[in-house]
Amino acid sequence: MLAFTSVASAQASRTWVSGVGDDANPCSRTAPCKTFAGAISKTANGGEIDCLDPGGFGALTITKSIIIDCDSGAGGVLVTGTNGIVISANASTDVVILRNLTINGLLQGTQGLTGINILSAKTVGLEDVVINGFSQNCMSVTSSAAIFVTADDSKFIDCTLGGIAAGTNAKVTVTRSLIIGKDSLTGQGISQSGSGSQVFITGSTVTNMGTAFQSSSGNFIGVSGCTLSNNGAIFNQNTGQIFTGSDNPSFGNGPTGSTTGAVTKN
Repeated sequence: MLAFTSVASAQASRTWVSGVGDDANPCSRTAPCKTFAGAISKTANGGEIDCLDPGGFGALTITKSIIIDCDSGAGGVLVTGTNGIVISANASTDVVILRNLTINGLLQGTQGLTGINILSAKTVGLEDVVINGFSQNCMSVTSSAAIFVTADDSKFIDCTLGGIAAGTNAKVTVTRSLIIGKDSLTGQGISQSGSGSQVFITGSTVTNMGTAFQSSSGNFIGVSGCTLSNNGAIFNQNTGQIFTGSDNPSFGNGPTGSTTGAVTKN
């Protein structure tokens, strides 16, 4: 009991990381840690990790409710040969918010795998997050239980398999964001697998992808107010459903493909 109390009391509601920090520190503002992994062990469930200055703060596995915010500058994750951030939190209770982060898989050597790999959580929110240069997807959402994921004002850039991959029961909303592919026009901007996935994308840009939107059986995608440019193809229902409106400017693309119907607005 005394040992448990000591560990619990060591966790703070807010911790800090710095490029000149040390993971042996308590992760306070005046004695910050050097990595996200070092800070999260000293941060209470539901707490927040903030960046004091720009820096690369290492790969991270998240297993609880947490906010990570690098509003101070270009703070983030630089990895090679592995995932950037893995979220494996409680599917019933845990909320994870990532703000103002750059997640880079283009270091010299072996390219990173997936930028953000969401395995389980109740809710995940991305705000002003840039994911760049991974060999798989920029972000993957996979779970047997529903995960609600939002991405606002974020960028998914130059990932080989595609921008956002939504698996079984994933509920994903994308707003004011950019998905851009490689010059070779490979991968999918939005793709789905499993069943029960719902993706809504509004006010965003999808460009330079092999296929902008690819659904699959038992899933659907809704597209509204998006700019679609220079994609090899736009829509591939692939036995799924894709709903779109007439408000998606489109130029320089390959075949449009077929859709299920129009997005309705209340």
